[in-house]
Amino acid sequence: MTKITDLRFASREAATFVEIMDRIQVQNPEMGGIFLEATGMQGVAKTAVILTFLEDTIKNHPDQKCFWRNPFFAPFQFVKLEPGTWEILVEEGANITFHDRDNRLQQINLPYKTFSDFQDLYDKATPGKCSAVFFEDETKWYGFIHFLRGVGEWTHVFLDEYGELFPANPSGQLHRMIVNASGDLKEVRKCYINVFATTQVTSDVDWRIRSKIMILAYLYGARPVGASRVTQMAIDALERDIVRGNEVWLEEGFGKFGKGRFTKIYKPRPGMNWQANKPDDSVTIADYLKRKS
Repeated sequence: MTKITDLRFASREAATFVEIMDRIQVQNPEMGGIFLEATGMQGVAKTAVILTFLEDTIKNHPDQKCFWRNPFFAPFQFVKLEPGTWEILVEEGANITFHDRDNRLQQINLPYKTFSDFQDLYDKATPGKCSAVFFEDETKWYGFIHFLRGVGEWTHVFLDEYGELFPANPSGQLHRMIVNASGDLKEVRKCYINVFATTQVTSDVDWRIRSKIMILAYLYGARPVGASRVTQMAIDALERDIVRGNEVWLEEGFGKFGKGRFTKIYKPRPGMNWQANKPDDSVTIADYLKRKS
């Protein structure tokens, strides 16, 4: 790990950025996994941040499994990776269809695997690839993360737009489910699980979930949390560059923070502007708000 006093760095902020990056990318069993949130305004490459960590894992740990959550009715982000480095897994019985956004949402056939339960999903996921997972009932992501705690090996979960999964101010059954999920996220460090999440509006995410975040990635337009040592002025001064990549503040545990740049630009691939749909009568997370037990 690069030391903060290394004279190769132009500033203490730059050195600390590398130190936090090492914490994320170096799989130290004594330190364990991390829970990272990338936040900022629309279009500042939040997803590129977690794609960077995903691609790094695929390259340097090809024996490990990575699971990606993509929102329904939204463009696939994982297809920005190199062809051949991703796959699609769909829960058996889920009436999920795929559509071409460049052709008036015409239904298309994409290759995918099916799985019956969490163990079957884990077994069928290919190491060294991004496994994009589609549950018709997305609360099953809570159970899957809980399942991964018992795997006993390094695994990685990427939750794009996770405010949809863990909405703020839940009630009824959803409240209890999110409380349990926050307990699982608290324990990912000990269970060799890395969780990477994105959100544009942090207030959309339940506070119990956000209280378990270990590392924050602030991009332009973000709002720092109350305990943060990164100021709003510092975030507002972040550079945005469509050629060199955007600057970002990384903050770990509200104790140390550094500024750097994510240089990889992930652009949409021609002919791969796809999305997944599910039936209008499918169970949604909002439906659980109405359930008392």
